Amino acid sequence: MNTTSAAQSVTVTNSGAATASITGVTAGGDFAQTNTCGTALAAGANCTVSVTFGPTASGTRTLTLTGDQSNNPTTVALSGTGTEPTGTDLAAGKPTSESSHTDVYPSSNVTDGNQGSYWESANNTFPQWVQVDLGSARSASRVVLQLPAGWGARTQTLTLGGSTDGTTFTTLKSSAAHTFDPSTRNTVTLTFPAATQRYFRVTITANSGWPAGQVSEFQIWTS
Repeated sequence: MNTTSAAQSVTVTNSGAATASITGVTAGGDFAQTNTCGTALAAGANCTVSVTFGPTASGTRTLTLTGDQSNNPTTVALSGTGTEPTGTDLAAGKPTSESSHTDVYPSSNVTDGNQGSYWESANNTFPQWVQVDLGSARSASRVVLQLPAGWGARTQTLTLGGSTDGTTFTTLKSSAAHTFDPSTRNTVTLTFPAATQRYFRVTITANSGWPAGQVSEFQIWTS
């Protein structure tokens, strides 16, 4: 994902008896092209179109050659599969939202890369939730939650959900009690079968250390 492949070549041959006029060569979607075709191709001659793939998502596109050939436009099917690099925190710097927050502890703190800043919900009311919007559906199989490293141990009961539209959520990790312990830098890791979702939401229903939901870092990993 978000890298460019080595070029692969498509050869275009004029099998007719007259010069063919070429008015354009285009590659759609995540494909790009350069070519040696110019504006005309003599009878029996050929030219080369070099195609690269720079996936922002997986999918199939077409390469289209337009001109005065009898089979105008000529199309070539192109396909490529975009995969996430392993070990990528998809949530870093992404927008967030929340059920509520108290004082100066908004949800934006959970993707700022700073374990010392945190989101805290309104007090004395459960459930509470915080979520990350990845901008598009991405595949992930691990979520890492943190609290500030120096805080005392506490247990939060939470559920992890995922959604493609921000409205209907699928449970990725069922409700369970998870202990944040300073001996492990107050870090909790949730693993689950790989799921392709745009929104990831943690819903908290209890906290032994404070009567609110609390998260300082909400990381979403590809592996």
